[in-house]
Amino acid sequence: MEKPIQPGQLVTLNAALVLGQMGDYECAIREMKRYFVLVPVAPNARAALQRVYEWEHKADEQN
Repeated sequence: MEKPIQPGQLVTLNAALVLGQMGDYECAIREMKRYFVLVPVAPNARAALQRVYEWEHKADEQN
């Protein structure tokens, strides 16, 4: 049985998503990677990893 995501873990996930929306891709990637450490078997891992790939691409475009 999967353990539910805890509030502190959700804060990290939400911080990553907000940072990504704000265009701060480097910080968003860092926060999402922190989320993966906190929740290594996240139920939304595939979608979260896809966000990291998108942000990496956008960060490369900014530089």
